[in-house]
Amino acid sequence: MVPVVINGFWRAFNKRGLKFKKKGTLLNVRFKEPLQFTYEETTEAILEKIMDAIEQSKKFANVLIR
Repeated sequence: MVPVVINGFWRAFNKRGLKFKKKGTLLNVRFKEPLQFTYEETTEAILEKIMDAIEQSKKFANVLIR
């Protein structure tokens, strides 16, 4: 599996990704190194790897501290 990170996706498209929310938004696409999985891995471990690879895990959450 090749992870793809698209910066600006949520600003440009609606929840389903089918309609524009904001036209003219700059989108940046990055292809990452392919992920390798084994049959012994649990689904939770595989999901964690994928979420980290596409930068959607809690590690990458932007937390505002006021």
